[in-house]
Amino acid sequence: LISGLLVCCTASDSVHAEAPEEKGNKEEYADLSSVQFSHGKRVYTDYSIIGIPGDGRCLFRSVAHGACLRSGKHAPSERLQKDLADELRARVADEFIRRREETEWFIEGDFDTYVSQMRKP
Repeated sequence: LISGLLVCCTASDSVHAEAPEEKGNKEEYADLSSVQFSHGKRVYTDYSIIGIPGDGRCLFRSVAHGACLRSGKHAPSERLQKDLADELRARVADEFIRRREETEWFIEGDFDTYVSQMRKP
């Protein structure tokens, strides 16, 4: 869902991600310069680690940032990232309410309190 790896810190070291080998032909990845193979696994190298402010909404900021990139848009400004993160947070809380019967069982403590706290950045 997210085209890149997003974390709440920065690093200058080289990074990569491995994916399990799938049945198929390595030649289908031959035109992708960002895909290499190591020990029978695809290794993706076309992402970077960026800094995300650790302000209590970093998960939602990361998802919003990745969604912008995935949809072909430029990386959002910090202000837009914050606004998108808060909108996403509200939508997730609404989804918890909508799917209460499916989600309530794995929430520790009171469900309504959890959702109420989730709404607060």
